[in-house]
Amino acid sequence: RALGSTVSTLSDVDNVVIDTEEQALYALRLLKNHVEACTARPELDAAVDEEASCKCFMAVDFEYDMNTAGIDVAQVAAGPHVFVFDTFILPWVLRESSRQGVDTLRAHFINVAVLKVTQAAAGGDMTKLRSEGIEMAPVLDTAYADVLLRGGSQMRGLDVLVSEHVGQGLMTHKQTVRHYPGLWRKRPLTTELVEYARQDVEWSCALGRRLRELAQQAGILDLVYETHLFYSRRRHNTPTSALAVITDGEEVVVDRGTGEPPM
Repeated sequence: RALGSTVSTLSDVDNVVIDTEEQALYALRLLKNHVEACTARPELDAAVDEEASCKCFMAVDFEYDMNTAGIDVAQVAAGPHVFVFDTFILPWVLRESSRQGVDTLRAHFINVAVLKVTQAAAGGDMTKLRSEGIEMAPVLDTAYADVLLRGGSQMRGLDVLVSEHVGQGLMTHKQTVRHYPGLWRKRPLTTELVEYARQDVEWSCALGRRLRELAQQAGILDLVYETHLFYSRRRHNTPTSALAVITDGEEVVVDRGTGEPPM
């Protein structure tokens, strides 16, 4: 599979970094068609709560430097599609709700009918999104789901979770990229970086479905959602009534009414 910063035909947008408006609009149309198709499937209407009734999964991840403004790369996977958007060059996909009648990533991120699957996103990712005026919801964070299912306190990496719940040997680039300031601002992005970005979302929908199923069976699905909300809002100083059971490697119980640890 050839990766690069340009495409010979628009049908190649699944295989490259998307860095032109034409490519972006084509990919966004494919996303919009997928979301509309999967949210219209009547056989998926059984669940009653908002998060559990989401009929469409969308894996989401971002690349950026916390010390600089903006998000450099946004990766999404939904259905058969895996897209890597160059949001340093195309910031409008995060800042506008639509362009030429096509929903942007911003619109999907706030669409309550689409369950966004993330990995340890309550800190930097949510902070970066809020700087763009985006409150992404609903969110299933696979890192928190895994911790709660195991009754542990330490989060495990995405590559470990994918290997355990989806398949082994799928995330071949996870340990090969060394991060440093400015890495994701260099253009053109290297083939290795584009593949790394793809793999950060390529298997996450399957992982999210599996962990949501396990959390439902264990009766802790609400806690999974609430834990993400608690840490996301705590880092943003937003009041919350969520109950959380993990923090910084130690177990803690937070009062559901006040959002504070008990005295």
